[in-house]
Amino acid sequence: MDTAKTTDLGDALSIIASVPPDADRDTLLAAINQTVDNIIADKAGLGGEPPPPEQLKAAHTLIGFLQACCELGDEEFRNFIKGCARELEVEFIATAGGGTEPEKPTHDNFEDAFADYFSEFILSRLEPFHLKAEEAPLPYMLNPAFSEVFGKAIRDHVLPDIMAHRRVRGFADSIVQSNIFKSTFFTEFSKPKQENVVRLLWTNAMQDFAAVIRLADAAAKDDDKKAKKKNGGYFRKKKDATPSKITVSHRGAKAEAFWKIIADGAKEHNYDAPQAEDMDLFEVLMEYNLADIEKNKTAVRQLLIQKNNSLGNDSGREYTTRDTLCRIVDCMAPHCGELIILWAYHAYNDVFPPEFLHSFIAVQGTTDEQRKRKIPIFWRCIEEDIRAAMAREDEKA
Repeated sequence: MDTAKTTDLGDALSIIASVPPDADRDTLLAAINQTVDNIIADKAGLGGEPPPPEQLKAAHTLIGFLQACCELGDEEFRNFIKGCARELEVEFIATAGGGTEPEKPTHDNFEDAFADYFSEFILSRLEPFHLKAEEAPLPYMLNPAFSEVFGKAIRDHVLPDIMAHRRVRGFADSIVQSNIFKSTFFTEFSKPKQENVVRLLWTNAMQDFAAVIRLADAAAKDDDKKAKKKNGGYFRKKKDATPSKITVSHRGAKAEAFWKIIADGAKEHNYDAPQAEDMDLFEVLMEYNLADIEKNKTAVRQLLIQKNNSLGNDSGREYTTRDTLCRIVDCMAPHCGELIILWAYHAYNDVFPPEFLHSFIAVQGTTDEQRKRKIPIFWRCIEEDIRAAMAREDEKA
């Protein structure tokens, strides 16, 4: 093993301690980011060996610091801190098997723990994009009410089959009640794709459901076209997220029930309902890395505010901001980057002007169809704004 110096407690806290009392918010967030990155990078350099005691102490102390920070500041700051703390939890607490304050069992049985923690794990991948739904209906990804509905759909129609799988039952048999910790499950859910049985089962379930839901959606659209044609184009069938009942299989019934919960939730909580193609998003949620999401949200926020505060026509800064947004779309897990941009568009709409929206959209492809394929969720959610921005720039040309 490389004997290079690892991050101890003093190293972990010195970066944060070096931040001056009058530093602005972005300086503090950057210091926290650097500290977390240093600790995780040191662990990655251990070649799979257990972290030494000083590194464990640094991780535990920093997690405690971050947890205390979760009680302070605004919602965006708290979400950023939560993402950093969760990333450290997954990296250290379970894999190292202990620390200064060992975890205590949280449930009396494996089944309840698995259900609670899997639901929490999935829903935590949407939490960074949440905004307060106080005005017009928001896209469901940005609306906290969707998580409650989505969680129920998962518990009722996805988890039973996952938990009944023989390899999950083998995982259950390997855990004694005294080791039923949150970190045990989060570590299992965070394993690399090729080793992650739960991710495979989740992916298979979402793909199976998607086949049923898309088929039903296509049938509903076909019925809608026939109805409009029959009535001379004046009758429009009300569009709904609920698919036509065209399946009788066990998996088909589960898919329809899953989708019905989500559709009913949209009506009850006034968020924009998911569409059949959004099953692609649900399928990849387990790939999302919370720390990466929060770091990129912070980067986007800083760039937008800096651009807005710059004097004159700073085209260089505009290009830098646009290129950063494009990089986030290209480099993040599927749909994750465009969700970050969608979040920023709503959260910082006052510094996301139409000309910048046009600039960002224009580099996603040379035609609308190419752009829709590149950023389908972002395009669909603000299509009216996009078309208005494009038309405005066309008039200037």
